[in-house]
Amino acid sequence: MAAAKKTQSAAPAKSPGPVDVNAYLEYVKGVVTAPAKLLPKFLAEKKSLTDLFMMTGVVGLLTFVGVLVGDFIAGYNVFGIGFVFQHALFVYLGAVLGPIVGTFVFSSLDKSILKLNYSTEEWGKIMVFTTLPYLAAGIAYVLLGLGSLVQGIAGLYSLYLFYTALATIKKVPQDVVIKTIVLAIIAIGLVQYIFASYLVNQALASVVGNPLVWQALLYP
Repeated sequence: MAAAKKTQSAAPAKSPGPVDVNAYLEYVKGVVTAPAKLLPKFLAEKKSLTDLFMMTGVVGLLTFVGVLVGDFIAGYNVFGIGFVFQHALFVYLGAVLGPIVGTFVFSSLDKSILKLNYSTEEWGKIMVFTTLPYLAAGIAYVLLGLGSLVQGIAGLYSLYLFYTALATIKKVPQDVVIKTIVLAIIAIGLVQYIFASYLVNQALASVVGNPLVWQALLYP
């Protein structure tokens, strides 16, 4: 009598693992020091969108802390502690939502314009991997005037990583790469612009309504 073959049941979907801050920081270190070595490994790992966006949120806390401490040192007396916290929160949200929004924007555009046939998860890996330096560089805001410069340089480096990641998954024509990078700048820039516009309005309101500012102007 032949032994009946046992059918192997499908393995359940992998649930998001616990938050591993040390592992996230190692990714940041690898992106900066050895991106060519880390990129294929990162793209090959099985990560859900939840895992990827959790990493984005945790690493982005470096930007939140940098802005909060920098603003507190520089001018909480002028703007008030409420605006300082609000500024840090909105800069954090703008930085974190950039790759998240970009993931779904590119996933949608892929089907109609780009035609690269990447999955949503692959776009998520590309967006998160390439924005890790930008998110981590926000800690430089504790250096006051150097914060924007450091994060600006990190943003340019992120664009380079974006270009590299596209070419790593599959060979992409040069015109499609340029088109995709332009769309990335527009998508992430739009998110940043929305938050920045709100913060400028709040800053002006805080200054105009602060008697210390008027006292300094009228009685120098």
